[in-house]
Amino acid sequence: MRISRLLLSVLVAMLFVVQGPLFTAGGGMARAETTETATLDFAKWEEFANKAEEATQDTRVTDLSLELLRAQLVDWRERLLKAQSTNADRIETLRTQISALGPVPTAGDTESAEIATRRKELSDQLAKLQAPGIAADEAYRRADGLIREIDRVLRERQADQ
Repeated sequence: MRISRLLLSVLVAMLFVVQGPLFTAGGGMARAETTETATLDFAKWEEFANKAEEATQDTRVTDLSLELLRAQLVDWRERLLKAQSTNADRIETLRTQISALGPVPTAGDTESAEIATRRKELSDQLAKLQAPGIAADEAYRRADGLIREIDRVLRERQADQ
């Protein structure tokens, strides 16, 4: 029984290592993100985070497996933190452009069709450019929460021993 639990734990650990952000589908090391506009694979993150959540609930997962999982979550969290500033310069420029158009007219007031059209165009661009940073922020918070959860599980196991 102990051997099967150990084997299961090793397999789970290997699954997380292979599925983690440090490796590509071909098994090689992934290259580091060098620009703030480099995109993350949020589908891969979602899959990894779901597996991490399952592992924190599975009492059969060994401490070593959790520690390996935690290390990969730390890597994801760092990448997600960097991704939060995606498009930051362009976002700031758009905000300045929108501000230059003046305040949004209050109820009953109107603005010229050209300014209204331009305000809408700029606002649409702004929303589109903000989306990756917002997604990275949400994913960062999830990674951080999972790290805290693993830490809690490991502390509780240690206390039980």
